[in-house]
Amino acid sequence: MLKRSSLSLLGISLLVAACETPRPVNDVPSADAVSDTGVDSSVQSDASDVTQPTDAAMESGADVTDAASPSDGGDVADVVSSACMPAATDFLPRTAMASWMTPWNGCMAVTNANAYPYFSGSASAPVRVARLGALDAPGGFFDPTRDPAPTEFVAAAADAGANTSAEFLFRDTGVATRYQRRADEHYAVPTGLVLNSTYQDFCGMAANAMANPDYCAGPTALNGVLNDSLAAGMAGMGSARVHAARIQATYQWWLFISSHKESLTCAPVSADCDSAAGYYTGTAGRNDATQYGLARALIALGDAGRAAHDRIWDGLLAVRCWRDMDGGRTSDGGTTVPATNEALREQARMQLDAALTRGIVMIVQARLRAFASTDGDVARAAERAAHAAWIGVVGPLLANGIERWSRGSWAARRASAPAGVVSRVVTELRAGASITTTQAGRASADLEALFPCP
Repeated sequence: MLKRSSLSLLGISLLVAACETPRPVNDVPSADAVSDTGVDSSVQSDASDVTQPTDAAMESGADVTDAASPSDGGDVADVVSSACMPAATDFLPRTAMASWMTPWNGCMAVTNANAYPYFSGSASAPVRVARLGALDAPGGFFDPTRDPAPTEFVAAAADAGANTSAEFLFRDTGVATRYQRRADEHYAVPTGLVLNSTYQDFCGMAANAMANPDYCAGPTALNGVLNDSLAAGMAGMGSARVHAARIQATYQWWLFISSHKESLTCAPVSADCDSAAGYYTGTAGRNDATQYGLARALIALGDAGRAAHDRIWDGLLAVRCWRDMDGGRTSDGGTTVPATNEALREQARMQLDAALTRGIVMIVQARLRAFASTDGDVARAAERAAHAAWIGVVGPLLANGIERWSRGSWAARRASAPAGVVSRVVTELRAGASITTTQAGRASADLEALFPCP
């Protein structure tokens, strides 16, 4: 059922308007903002790809780093491997011979493995994510070890430029309105949906969203949590850090499904490739000292997070190469020339999606480990509650995806995944905010078995 917020967040649905992009003609139409690009950023980087976990680890769900037992929670601090093994068909821009790899040898746009070459000069998606970076800076609004003040939820600052409250940033960037229509394109587009002519999308229509809660994840699973948590935080009700954690959970999941969605609608509108990159990394280059969005969260996880970050960047550049070779060179400002090479489109998108999915899984694992690390520590009880609240939002969404995604990299792998591990991790994640320490440890190990670094 569609959750309706008890408060309307100051009428947020009417505050920001933006054009939406239809899906490719060989997909079913939907959309998001067209003018999503940003400033090119160039730095130097390289990282080696190594090997995947063994088949035995995959089958057992065990800790691929130190073989901790998933039956008792294992060593929750060490259930993440940095192992990566790209597919033979992947675009590998950090490899010296990448420019000669078929079918990528026709790509002219990607000449620097560390910088994304934008189609359009008008930045929106990258700038949105960079601005919201004020909330997840160390010690900031999303820090689970502190309680944000009510003014951090909504500030009465007369100068909008000085207002970095959560409510203001979500509203002013237009991200809040995009919650209300964001679809999760890992699910097949349901049949019989009525198109919202205002934004050229399906999920902005309340009847569509209520009837299709999985596909319409933005309005059904994210928007109500955002609005309710902001309202409670503004009013000083309950635990401020719990409200902040729930907001962060909606935002990180929204970034994940938004990057995936934009790589699809990039087919009719090439500038949406820019949005796919922007929703992952903001305005940052691969190796910039300051990262934003999901990129910031992954870099903070050390070597394993860095490996996942690099693979996502490879995927983003694969999408950019596909679009360069598929009508992108004659594009009018990144908006008008549709792509037609569906096979190459899906090859690039599957590479990106495998890496993005690994990235969000690692962020979930980090929360599970943080939650487990607080067990029995009375001084950290409030922090534990914040971690549980975050898991309460994202855990069921990931569980639903593991069980029911019908498109994307995981859907292609589900049949070959260990059925017992799949069933167990779905149960563990569906525990949500009620998850136990034992479940958290087991879930982290199970996720590692199912989603190794691609």
